[in-house]
Amino acid sequence: MEKMTGIDELFPRLGRRLFVFYKTYIERDQFYVALARWHRVNGDATLRLDYPLSETSIVLDVGGYEGNWCAQIATRFNPNIFVLEPVPSHYKALAERFASNPRVKVYNFGLSGKSETQTLSVLADGSSVFRAGANQIRVELVDICAFIERTQIDEIDLIKINIEGGEYPLLARMLETGVVKKCKDIQIQFHDFVPDAELLRQRITQQLEKTHDRTYDYFFIWENWRRR
Repeated sequence: MEKMTGIDELFPRLGRRLFVFYKTYIERDQFYVALARWHRVNGDATLRLDYPLSETSIVLDVGGYEGNWCAQIATRFNPNIFVLEPVPSHYKALAERFASNPRVKVYNFGLSGKSETQTLSVLADGSSVFRAGANQIRVELVDICAFIERTQIDEIDLIKINIEGGEYPLLARMLETGVVKKCKDIQIQFHDFVPDAELLRQRITQQLEKTHDRTYDYFFIWENWRRR
């Protein structure tokens, strides 16, 4: 949800609220309308956690950041969770946070369409290889197929993908290789700062429709796909 980056500086306090009101209710911007709908249903506390999981489930948290979503899923269902986080400082905090839970495994790399080292701009929850920033580091990305082979995962009950633009090459690889067919639920946050983001999202979702159904859809906020 990167649309509001910088708005606080341009429209402090009341100005920011007026800006969001205008975008939502006057201009009817598709993103802001979806964001208002998301807040009305309290989606972070409802839709993003409402899954048919159990202690035998396999969950992939791709883009672990601070681990709040992982912690909620772990508390609610106690499944086996694999957390992928390429930023070393975030990885260290995650490893410490879940050190006492053997069912949560944390890895210091991201998942992508191929294994490579990339330059990433560290921007809190907006850290990305697709955005410019003053604080840049080199991070490791691993081909999702290689990761699945390494961990011997046969079935993924839920994969959450929030990787600031990296979702496009990752999902393209998953579709190309049939990994999507291993996934019961795919929770995705698409990001619009990538060139041709809407077209890329459309192409990916058209392919997902062959095997999965959307269970909710909030434009460039969050959406979920459930295998038929």
